[in-house]
Amino acid sequence: MRFVIITLAPPDIGEEIDALRRPWNEAVGAQEALRYPPHLTLRTGLVCPDDQAAAAAATFLDHARSCRPATLTTQGLFFTTYGEPGRQRGMVGWSVASSESLWTLHQGLLEFKPWAKGPQGEFRPHLTLAFDDLGPEGVEILRQKARASGPVPDFSWTADHVALYHETPERWVEWGRVPLKADFGG
Repeated sequence: MRFVIITLAPPDIGEEIDALRRPWNEAVGAQEALRYPPHLTLRTGLVCPDDQAAAAAATFLDHARSCRPATLTTQGLFFTTYGEPGRQRGMVGWSVASSESLWTLHQGLLEFKPWAKGPQGEFRPHLTLAFDDLGPEGVEILRQKARASGPVPDFSWTADHVALYHETPERWVEWGRVPLKADFGG
């Protein structure tokens, strides 16, 4: 079982993000980003045998419960490609400011080592609009769409929970979530 470790945007912000990402993905024929709810990935995921998923998830979520919330603030859209030439894929989304509270949450979650999918690469917090099944041409189409549509809103909220999601053939589904410590000072 593969789990991603995320925090979801609040419902009102999630609706605003979806109102933009659905038509933008449709405009370029991309669908992968729409398999997830609007979210911020908090650390590298977990991978464990299916028969150990319930125990692994419970142990991780118990660990996550001890972490503190984080302030999240987006800082405008980014447009990029990655991968080998000729096989490049694109990504479009909002950059998220690196705050002390977000870094502390990220590091606290990384302290849980069992079943880590792999080493954590550079932590680049972001909210995705489109990725993976998006090529360089799609990135450029979305860049032009952004220019034509005028300013895209930024968002700010407190990440007050950690959720584990797992993949089904249709989409990513929530396995479980825990609230973060309530004694958040900012």
